[in-house]
Amino acid sequence: PLGDSPLCNFTKLTQVFPRIEYENITWTRWLSDSHECEWAGVFCDEFNQTRAIELPGQEISGTFPTELALMPYLQSLTFNWNYFYGTLPSELASMKHLLNIELHYNEFTGTVPAEWYSSQALQRVNFAGNYLTGTIPTEIGELSTMKGFFTFENAFTGTIPTEIGDMKFLSFTRWGRNFMVGTMPSEVGKLEKLQEMWMHRNIFTGTLPAEMGNMRDMGDLRLHFNKFTGPIHLQHYQMPQLRRWDLYDCNMTGTISTLIGEMQNLQTFRIRENNFHGTIPSEIGQLGGLDSLWLHQNDLTGSVPVEICALRGPTGITVLDADCGPTNGIGPAMVECQVGCCTGCCDTITGFCHRDTSQ
Repeated sequence: PLGDSPLCNFTKLTQVFPRIEYENITWTRWLSDSHECEWAGVFCDEFNQTRAIELPGQEISGTFPTELALMPYLQSLTFNWNYFYGTLPSELASMKHLLNIELHYNEFTGTVPAEWYSSQALQRVNFAGNYLTGTIPTEIGELSTMKGFFTFENAFTGTIPTEIGDMKFLSFTRWGRNFMVGTMPSEVGKLEKLQEMWMHRNIFTGTLPAEMGNMRDMGDLRLHFNKFTGPIHLQHYQMPQLRRWDLYDCNMTGTISTLIGEMQNLQTFRIRENNFHGTIPSEIGQLGGLDSLWLHQNDLTGSVPVEICALRGPTGITVLDADCGPTNGIGPAMVECQVGCCTGCCDTITGFCHRDTSQ
């Protein structure tokens, strides 16, 4: 507080990545004599009905105040990057106008309340970065209005429900860094509006369904650090908006299709530590926006095509790793790479990569 004034110095969280940043602004303190709509982090409509409360990064601790569910017109709750603990409040499911819940990076435990999956209004739910457990139930398919669903960095187990395919408006979803198992259901191919899917660092198995190629708006697909097997289906190359494609550290097989040259928006393609074989298609050289290319620790042979090397440079490919180092330290390289092309020449057996620091 600023003396006896209702004003205070409010430290507003403005950025969390790549580093946390705050901005000090003058606002009206809570529990002052001023109208609640003037309090820091409170946003109202023209009728002075509270529509949103945004208090991220305020070091608030304690259990979540369930009394907020008594505010009938509230549409958005943003309390991420605090120290709330206890279980997620089931009472929030009764709020007919609530569209957005952001409770990520707190200290919540327990399971997600079953009532949350019956909400017909929620469009975005983020409870990532907590200590939540349990499974994602089949009722997830009832979230017919959901556009953003974020569960990453918890301790969820179980499988991806096939009912995920019923979330017809889903645009962004992150399930990475949990302990989930099972296969990728073919029903994800029904998510035609999905632009971002992060499923990395789980324990998923099986082959990726060909139907994933139906996600024509997909731009960011992260499946790395799982146990997927099988090939990249030809249909997967039919995602024209794909910018980032991470498949590294899995157990996938097959070859890299020449169709990759048609993915003109691709910027990152990383398939390190799989079992891909065959040669490196020269059509990758048609990807003018490509920045990062990890091809190492596979069974690829031949040479890195000159068309790819032509993209190397500060305004093109800045990272290009291939198995152009001595195999097992002494044997011939699996892949030839011309001088100045590969930024890392790796040993497909040991995984050691020699970095060209002069580039």
